Amino acid sequence: MDNGVFKPTGVGTPQGGGVFSPLLANIALNSPDWLLEQNGMRFVRYADDFFVMCRNHTQAEEALALVRSHLENELKLKSSPEKTHIAAFSEGFEYLGFNPSSRSMTMREKSVENFKTKIREITKRSLNLDDSLIIRVNQIARGAANYFATAFSHNRSLFRKFDRWIRMRLRCMKYKRKWKTDNRRFRLKYFRRMGLLSMQDFLSSTCVSQNTQLPERGTPGGAARCPKGARR
Repeated sequence: MDNGVFKPTGVGTPQGGGVFSPLLANIALNSPDWLLEQNGMRFVRYADDFFVMCRNHTQAEEALALVRSHLENELKLKSSPEKTHIAAFSEGFEYLGFNPSSRSMTMREKSVENFKTKIREITKRSLNLDDSLIIRVNQIARGAANYFATAFSHNRSLFRKFDRWIRMRLRCMKYKRKWKTDNRRFRLKYFRRMGLLSMQDFLSSTCVSQNTQLPERGTPGGAARCPKGARR
């Protein structure tokens, strides 16, 4: 809408809220799902962001050509040139805030920095350490943990560092300074009594071991990727 006048969207999926846009993508990209399955290819897709898992570079090129041809010829859609590429699984790649690789499934660096930025903004030393601040910290920590504490992720050591880093910033707020001995003055049980959540607890609640293999459909691990690719 532009000044009350409807104008058709020329590029991308119209953003109609948290449910509408993924629903449109699922409807539009149902046929590529079947095409990939019929060709024996394993893939992961969330809305219009997906990647295909391949055995080698040659198969990845074939998968990329297959998907592009179907999108353009059958659905009249185009993949995003700047985001569609072939990546080596051994080196890892970015997908929905994660960094899947042959070694692990972790938060990507940008996701880590975004999380820390949000915490820094509300834990400045000039602010007061009180119950309302703990609630705000918990909201940010819970949001990140709920998203990244999947059964197949490898974020335990990272979450442990987050917990320590958050407590350090809260201690700095208490004394308006950063000093090594402050870490001994307010231990974990003190923050527990204040209601501070631990991000590690979210990992403990996952029902599948981190070493468990994922099912074939819905398993990160391949070479050809078409992220956020459905564009009219």
